[in-house]
Amino acid sequence: MMKVNKARNIFSRITSAGLQLLADIGTDEAYATTAWFTNMISRWFTLTTSQNPSVALSLSNIDNYNEAVNTLNKVMVIIRCLQIGSKPTWKPVQTEILISTLFVLELAQYFLNERNLPYLLAGRLAQDCCENLFSVVWSKHPLPDRLQFQQDPRLICVPQFMTNMSNSNYDIDERCVLGDLFDFQANPRSNTLSPTPTIPILPHVSLKLSTMEINSFYYVARYLVESIRKTRKVCSNRVATVVMRKFLPHLYAKLTRLIFRAYTDNSLFYCHPETFMFFLKTEQIFRTYYAAIFESQVNGKKFLIEKFSHLANPFLDCHDIKNEIISRFAQFQLRIAGKKYNSVMYGLSLRFDL
Repeated sequence: MMKVNKARNIFSRITSAGLQLLADIGTDEAYATTAWFTNMISRWFTLTTSQNPSVALSLSNIDNYNEAVNTLNKVMVIIRCLQIGSKPTWKPVQTEILISTLFVLELAQYFLNERNLPYLLAGRLAQDCCENLFSVVWSKHPLPDRLQFQQDPRLICVPQFMTNMSNSNYDIDERCVLGDLFDFQANPRSNTLSPTPTIPILPHVSLKLSTMEINSFYYVARYLVESIRKTRKVCSNRVATVVMRKFLPHLYAKLTRLIFRAYTDNSLFYCHPETFMFFLKTEQIFRTYYAAIFESQVNGKKFLIEKFSHLANPFLDCHDIKNEIISRFAQFQLRIAGKKYNSVMYGLSLRFDL
């Protein structure tokens, strides 16, 4: 069975940006080559699996079309010259990439030039639907006979819409992505009263972040404030104190610029420097108390929000922006740190009262 999502997560623009940042800060120049190859494969995968007209092959913008065709041709040259393994031999995956890429190019030439279609969604040419079906059937019966293969699709249709299978190959993203970090299942509350645990005031730990850590933290901060901007109706004054379109020359924003390097000027929102400093202060408080929170089993979100609320407010008072940011940040960090803490301390996943 192929695990497409694992490969897609590795060969992504985020991975490429991280490797390029490592090369730029002087860790190892060899990272730059890997970053270039990763970005090239990521771009190839986006073009050959496009499901949206914005990234599809189209003659509406001839420059973008030529750039996409050049990318696909370049990938074919790379794969044709690629040597895999200690004893280089031609691998089936190389043949498959060459055939599928040439297939997309020839169909684009035919449908766009001869049939005058506005765009070609290459993702519709794949057989993911069939492979998903076969994968689910084989997970139930590795070698199904004719009757089993006839009955199994009827049995799996409803569960496919009701739950996610842990051993699915294509549809389920197994990594921990930012967009899923606000989905919580609250613990059922007991009717019996128990003493409320308390945490003493602790001295703040020293917050020392490496270049990679502070870049990653800025990317997370940008994601949180951008999610607020997109999902809430806010006034322009409030937005100006949280995000900005101006290009940031700061070193901590370099990873974000690398990830979104395809964006044109003034089309990307950055986290405001004062807002980022506020996030750093909340991170320092979180690192001070997070172990005590999990060990004492207090209501972690309420505890952190109470601690964060004592910080100076760098935002405008309208729309209660400060409370919205600290609430999201507390929820985000408890989700991440909870998984890490439990896997290290207990080797299992617990749910905390949020």
